[in-house]
Amino acid sequence: MVKSMKQQWKYLLMALIAIAWIVIFPKWSNWVTEDPLDSPISLNPAGKIEHAIDIRIPEKYELSLIFERAGHPFEKMKTLIGAMGLCKINEPCSKGIPVPIRWSLSDDKSGSSVVVGETISQNSNGWSKADVYRRVGSMQVKPGHYIFRAEIIRSVPELESIKSRLAIKLRPKSSETWQIGLVWWGAIATYIIMWPMMLFSIATIIWRILRPTNR
Repeated sequence: MVKSMKQQWKYLLMALIAIAWIVIFPKWSNWVTEDPLDSPISLNPAGKIEHAIDIRIPEKYELSLIFERAGHPFEKMKTLIGAMGLCKINEPCSKGIPVPIRWSLSDDKSGSSVVVGETISQNSNGWSKADVYRRVGSMQVKPGHYIFRAEIIRSVPELESIKSRLAIKLRPKSSETWQIGLVWWGAIATYIIMWPMMLFSIATIIWRILRPTNR
């Protein structure tokens, strides 16, 4: 009887550990990988933004100018934003309309600048079903609270009809921190270890409860 109870507790503990991981890990993973910034910015008239942001891990982040594709033909976007060098032989390969941007990252307490940048954004470096991306710059700073400021240096009327955003995103392909490693391997472990362990433990407990006992 005592041995049976111990076995029941063993399976119950396994089920609880698996359930805790399945519930908590995705929330932690989303918290770690959440974009510090994704904000609309006007290109005509020349806009500026200022936001308080949190950098949660000492990882490489990329600042991107993002253009929404909705309602715009593919060829038009290639011409205005840039074809990323992927053009047919003898086909004009547009680098798009240049967008001059100035930006900075400052410590929220001291106000001192941590990272500053100024560039002329041109040509795309990524496409998705919804957006076209332009790389503006990159940063790698210690975790903390910061003030991000950016401004379009001069108006770009050619891009007025295209909604645009500035975003700071992780660069997982060049990650260096244990947190991103855990996000990757933890997601795999969730499906190949934790879910099977939870289902096995619960099924075993139910079977042991319901199975006929020898009298």
